[in-house]
Amino acid sequence: MRTGQPYSIEHRIFRGSSDDRIIDHHGQALFDGKQQAERIIGTVRDITDQRQAQAKIHRLAYFDALTGLPNRLMLREHLEEILPQTRVANQTAALISIDLDQFKRVNDSIGHQVGDELLLEVSHRLRVTTRSEGLTKHRTLRRDQDFIARVGEDGFSVMMLVDGSDLSSFGRAAERLLDVIRRPIELNGQAIYCTASLGIAIGRQDGANAEALIKNADAAMFHAKSVGRNGYQFYAASISKAATDELTLESDMRHALENNLFYLVYQP
Repeated sequence: MRTGQPYSIEHRIFRGSSDDRIIDHHGQALFDGKQQAERIIGTVRDITDQRQAQAKIHRLAYFDALTGLPNRLMLREHLEEILPQTRVANQTAALISIDLDQFKRVNDSIGHQVGDELLLEVSHRLRVTTRSEGLTKHRTLRRDQDFIARVGEDGFSVMMLVDGSDLSSFGRAAERLLDVIRRPIELNGQAIYCTASLGIAIGRQDGANAEALIKNADAAMFHAKSVGRNGYQFYAASISKAATDELTLESDMRHALENNLFYLVYQP
């Protein structure tokens, strides 16, 4: 009414139940000859179904259907937002890539339903652990920035922030995560034991952007698997080179097999 301009707002109408409505409200005040507002004309439109449909589409795009955790797409976008902020705020971000060891054996031997229940329990334990104050034993850890995502059938990622550069915090966090995953899980009256391999990539040194940090955390995790599982490894450039060499060798061997380039040699 002060400006005489039309207005447009979106608001809720609380109906004292779960059936609240979302309203798109456009209007304009009309004034008499003395510039006194005498009435408002406009439209009030119920857009609840539209907003719910948009929310459902957003959830399907950014969240895992089984666990309700953010997915890889949301993890990437979150990292792209957070990483530049850490440099300004003198914080260090790390991405911990988690992959359950021999999860396929659970699905094959006990069934996919039990496998899903196991994933739900693991995701619950990871949620609780990442939100607990004692995770890294670092007083200045910003718990509101802890972020966990499901990034594969049996894979999870945890992004953590600490003030300064106390990188030992991330090692302690990895130990804590391994510990909670190792504890027996009771499913259908049976105790199931599960372990995981973890890889840690540090934002300041191992990844200038989200894609690089995710790739390097995964490389460190695969290295942890290759050296015996049930443990964690920090990323190092040598890990990436070894993985690249192995991938190149595999590609060359496939090419050789397809083109009959192997030949037999007798060496006494």
